[in-house]
Amino acid sequence: MARSMEELASDDEVVGEVMPNNGDPDHHHHHEPFSNDSRDSVDSVTGVMERSIHHCILSDLHLLDCSICSEPLTVPVFQCKNGHIACSACSANLCGTCFTPINFSRCRAIENVLQCIKVTCQYANFGCKKTMSYNEKKNHEEECIYVPCFCPISECNFVASSKLLSTHVREKHEASRIQFSYDHSFLVSFDDDVREPFVFQEQSDGTLFVLNKDIWRLGFVVSITCIGPTIFNSCSESGYPYDILAKSQGCEVKLESITKNVLRRTLALLSSVYLVIPFDLDSPEPLNLEICIRNRHSGAHSHECRIP
Repeated sequence: MARSMEELASDDEVVGEVMPNNGDPDHHHHHEPFSNDSRDSVDSVTGVMERSIHHCILSDLHLLDCSICSEPLTVPVFQCKNGHIACSACSANLCGTCFTPINFSRCRAIENVLQCIKVTCQYANFGCKKTMSYNEKKNHEEECIYVPCFCPISECNFVASSKLLSTHVREKHEASRIQFSYDHSFLVSFDDDVREPFVFQEQSDGTLFVLNKDIWRLGFVVSITCIGPTIFNSCSESGYPYDILAKSQGCEVKLESITKNVLRRTLALLSSVYLVIPFDLDSPEPLNLEICIRNRHSGAHSHECRIP
């Protein structure tokens, strides 16, 4: 599901488990004796009622945060003599509300709440269907593949998961992208007055990349970033190895690096490694770059790129 920037803010939803009220006055009414068949039927219905789960809403999730560090609480939970709660990491400190010692007094009621309450991912509207305990929410959302990504094409406000964004760029911005294949070199040329970034899309899996270009005192600076969740930069799955080669009048400079992931291209210049192309390499002719992006599963710089 794609959403505009104005629709990004949404309330957290909490799903709690509440058992049916077996103290209903009608439950104690006297009835005529049941036949065996009737009693079996009633026992079956009663069993279903006892296993049923009702939903409830917690209007302020911050009630489940530590009063000192403001991070989600995890079991065990401690409290000061005035009932203010804190996580185990903060239990040796003074209470952040009343400045009294925590004294390692367990708050069993809140621990029971934490163990049974479930929350949805804040990216549910972008496709994530996972529910989790509240203390797991932060770690999950840092790695959720449904985190919204912004279209890298200027003047486009489309926001969606990386998978839907890939489809959007392929269908709506065909003329504004450069299609390429992993492990194959391709050329990009531009003049000084070209300010728009180049958007590359891999033809098999649709992954989006951006060639960032800027001008510094020493010359041009260029780098490549990937548009997608930062989970791809974790230890278990690295970024995409890439090469950028600039040639002019018998001289050349080359960058070998690995892409970082960003959710929007405007953040790329803050976190990338650059290739600096001195101005004396430039000429009246357009600047030509030979680029190769490798499939990250093939290993960084494990083989030469093929020229189509």
